[in-house]
Amino acid sequence: MPDINIKDFQKIPQASIITDREGNELFRFYNENRRRANYRDISPHMINAIVSTEDKDFRTNEGVDKKAIIRAIINNIKSLINDKENIQ
Repeated sequence: MPDINIKDFQKIPQASIITDREGNELFRFYNENRRRANYRDISPHMINAIVSTEDKDFRTNEGVDKKAIIRAIINNIKSLINDKENIQ
């Protein structure tokens, strides 16, 4: 797993907001219109949707997807065989 550094997340571009004295938004400047959200503010449905697109068996595979590991090993072996055949 790569190291996760919280400072990398703090560098995510966000909009600059100009407000009046009462805090009313006057202008918003941005290249990417992002704003931070706390994990607890994100709908569980959104979290499940994102997880399901990444790994449909995430909730049931005990953290290790055995089928995916076997598939990766087979693909690596096939790739090595193809590379050797192309060299000869």
